Amino acid sequence: MHDHFCICDRISSFQPNLSKCPIHNNYLWSNTCPNIRLTIRSWIGYLQDSFLISECFKFDYSLRRQHAHQKKIYVIGTGFRNTVSFRFSGDTRLLFEQAVWMEYKSRGHELFWFKAEGECDFLIFDSGKMTTCIQACTELTMENQEREISGLLEAIKETQCNDGVILTLRQYQDMVIEGIPIKIRPFWNVILADSPLIQKL
Repeated sequence: MHDHFCICDRISSFQPNLSKCPIHNNYLWSNTCPNIRLTIRSWIGYLQDSFLISECFKFDYSLRRQHAHQKKIYVIGTGFRNTVSFRFSGDTRLLFEQAVWMEYKSRGHELFWFKAEGECDFLIFDSGKMTTCIQACTELTMENQEREISGLLEAIKETQCNDGVILTLRQYQDMVIEGIPIKIRPFWNVILADSPLIQKL
């Protein structure tokens, strides 16, 4: 029984650090208690059933491949993540990504992440189609602009989505690249614009 608690405790502490990279069960296995013959998949399921974490599947047109692909894991809140995660330095970018995930997940959207040549943080799936491709980036700079935009464009082309957005802390801009419109918006602006309470005013 003690060994079982050991596994659960180690997984719980590792999970908040895993949204920054895709994971396989083998990764968690090598970082927990290797002598215990208990699947990591089961313990991840227990944490999900307890509403402590949620998986974000990599986008694929095949449902079987979606479940076989690497997944990202997000915890229920930034406060919980700060309490149990182990880190040496600030990770504002990851916390921002976590906040974006929480907001759209709380609205009942189905979310995926995308990776091919580049990577896109979130794809929103509603009514049988991809409605929005989103990059979560605290600030778009000369250093990261090419990476963020190219990943977003790749996701838009692959999914034939009509709405591409880069969410930041403060920036507001519209651009057209390769004939594809891209909106750069402050995260708070999107929250308020889509809020049912604001729309009623």
